[in-house]
Amino acid sequence: MAANSKYDLCTQATALLGLGPVQSFTDGDKGVVAGRLYDTIVLSLIESYPWGFAKILSAALTRLTPAPASQWTYFYQLPSTLDGIVWALYTETTVDARPFKEWERIGNAIATNETAVYIKYAAINEVAKMPKYFHMLAVCALASAFAQPMKESAELADFYHKRAFGPPEQNGKGGLWAMATAADARGSPSTVQR
Repeated sequence: MAANSKYDLCTQATALLGLGPVQSFTDGDKGVVAGRLYDTIVLSLIESYPWGFAKILSAALTRLTPAPASQWTYFYQLPSTLDGIVWALYTETTVDARPFKEWERIGNAIATNETAVYIKYAAINEVAKMPKYFHMLAVCALASAFAQPMKESAELADFYHKRAFGPPEQNGKGGLWAMATAADARGSPSTVQR
């Protein structure tokens, strides 16, 4: 079954646990648990790797005036769609643009001495637009997170965690994670170092 919404992903995760569908994040214990954990689990997956499908390069950030007193000359407002970490900042949007490193995140702003700033960051796309390799990783990660509160089963939590991320000796980079990151890398050209 294709996942077209966060409820579909949660329903697939609960099906792995032998439970019924999640149709709402407010109805019943199962729905409330899924609602409390979904964004945390999926956002942590998106932030943990520079997924090609989740990258957004913004238009020029809006400069805040006046800039607060600090060591930096300019402050720029971060996009409202930024849910987590900043991957890189650029002074231009050309194909061969290199990120710059002289900046600091202060609250919901970027402080720097650069006169123009573009940002690359992760954003949660619509579930229907996420690739299938990410869907299965997310489903197993959700099943792992749901197993203890929904089924009181540490065994199921451990089983689906290993399926998603591999055994402990792979430091969370095995299992479906390894397959998904490899598939994602095939869809992104390598960066040529000059």
